[in-house]
Amino acid sequence: MFDSGAKKVWFGDIDIRKAEKALLTISKELGPLYVLHTIDGRFLGRSPSPRLLRYVAAVVIEGGRILYSRDLAERLGIIRTEDRARSGCEGGNEVLIKALSIP
Repeated sequence: MFDSGAKKVWFGDIDIRKAEKALLTISKELGPLYVLHTIDGRFLGRSPSPRLLRYVAAVVIEGGRILYSRDLAERLGIIRTEDRARSGCEGGNEVLIKALSIP
């Protein structure tokens, strides 16, 4: 997991669904957080650009929202391809799964 300055803030497994409140709270303090698949995080190099992080992120946490990449959302069964087509999510790579406001 990287912050908006492309600094690695966590390395290891994380269950986004179980940790969503904590992640939203941390994001409120640090700004956007980018969660990558292990293989992507390992081979990015020492200082990836924030733009690259956003592009390869499986999950983006920012502004009180948790955004999953389409591919990850489909693999987790959160959305199905036909749901995405009906909801108009075809154009972008991110799918808003949950929006929570953290006081």
